[in-house]
Amino acid sequence: MRKLSYLSPLFLLLGSAFYAEAAPGACASVSGNLITNCGFETSTLSGWSTSPTGAAEVSYGVDAVDAATGSFGAYLAGFAAPATLFQSVLTTPGAPYSVTFSIAHRDANRNPYSNSLLIQFGSSTLLAESNLVFPFQQYTILGYASATVSRVTFSAIDPLSFFSIDDVSVVAAPIPEPSTFALASIALAYALAFTLRRTRTS
Repeated sequence: MRKLSYLSPLFLLLGSAFYAEAAPGACASVSGNLITNCGFETSTLSGWSTSPTGAAEVSYGVDAVDAATGSFGAYLAGFAAPATLFQSVLTTPGAPYSVTFSIAHRDANRNPYSNSLLIQFGSSTLLAESNLVFPFQQYTILGYASATVSRVTFSAIDPLSFFSIDDVSVVAAPIPEPSTFALASIALAYALAFTLRRTRTS
């Protein structure tokens, strides 16, 4: 099944100039972003990989309809089995990374909704939901690398529609200083002592 784009001939005619100079997406200004083609503004899936490939029951692509910001966004869906879009980045084992993405499922014309979405960073699950329909939402989730190469993975099943993905970024998150841990430990000790004191006097 291929996604159909319901665009008028006039839009397609005028769109050539629009596509020639794609507006940068929000992720283009993210400093230190490890993701290549983070907003799909190349109008392709360059830098990304898909699985399975060449199967009739999955669909991937890039178009203007699926953009959260900028000119383009990606879409994917597996109609019988999961369709997966992923990219691998170099990471430091044990280090924290801030993973940000915008995602939507805007098919409000059918009910009930039967779909599932799984988003992972390395071996960590960032988001796992089912039976979704919602406009674009941006998520920022902290994940930890378990290897020198970590994969950002979007996996979706929907027999009748598609998920939209845009503005993906992976940025090394600051590691708290030892003094921060010390202060947090002191605060926790005071809170525990106060709780125990109240328990004894009550």
